[in-house]
Amino acid sequence: MKKLLKTLLWILGIIIAIILIGGVFMPAKTELAVSKVIKANLYPTFRQMNCLRANANWSPWQNVKNISYSGPECGAGATMTWDDDMDGGKQVITDSKPFEMIKTTLDFGDQGKAKAAILFDKKDEGVEVTWNFSSEAAYPLGRWMSVLFIKPMIKKSYKKGLNNLDSVLNHMAEERYKIKYEEVKPQPLLSLTGSADMGNMPKVMPKLFMKLGTYMGENQIQPLGSPVTIWKSWSDSLNEMTVGFPVNEDVEGKGDIEVIQSYGGKALSIIHKGAYADQHKTWQLLMDNINSTLTHLLF
Repeated sequence: MKKLLKTLLWILGIIIAIILIGGVFMPAKTELAVSKVIKANLYPTFRQMNCLRANANWSPWQNVKNISYSGPECGAGATMTWDDDMDGGKQVITDSKPFEMIKTTLDFGDQGKAKAAILFDKKDEGVEVTWNFSSEAAYPLGRWMSVLFIKPMIKKSYKKGLNNLDSVLNHMAEERYKIKYEEVKPQPLLSLTGSADMGNMPKVMPKLFMKLGTYMGENQIQPLGSPVTIWKSWSDSLNEMTVGFPVNEDVEGKGDIEVIQSYGGKALSIIHKGAYADQHKTWQLLMDNINSTLTHLLF
């Protein structure tokens, strides 16, 4: 019995020695970086990671419960807290440089704290996203846990998250460029018509909407939907447009502000999501589809 006890003590001593000595040579921090080229535009890629509410679309931690948000929706100060089987935690965006970098702090309560940084680098084939993680690893057991469990687990989660993000953004792109052939119903529009060349378009259009908005405010007219722009002519020199808001049938105009009926009938539609400067790409897709449809009908 004494021999067995002595053997067990020797084994225990060797294990303790391995833990203590091995811990000396292990990293004092848990640090890792995972990169992936996301096949999407920079703007939506950045927004999905900079707006914490959007994280639910692609987060690798789908089992997290009781999520709540505070602070701004996006950028520095945005905060997310949660509860899970490990007592929950909190994430705060501490710094955000549009389309370049996001820094966050992570508080896991008794499990410790960490920092993360997400870097964005635009490439020909998309956006390279690099997700960094850093936390202290206490000597000696924390270092062993870091090497054997924490680092592999976080690396696996980061890879899953970036793969999810790539999939979500590609699906959004497919939906974004989905062209529909549908029946649209005419509706009353409180409208105002104007014209401008391409250079003055950004100045003229807001003035038209502002004039309409002022008239609606003075007459307590509530819009029934999103603003509408109808292009009556389009060229490099002069463009004629009518802007308007859907309104009730009993609304009346005055002077150059008039109520008209919008188009009703068959229509091809496409939704543009993204920067205003990229609208021409969406328009081109729609025009290509129209030309393809006409070619099919004629030939």
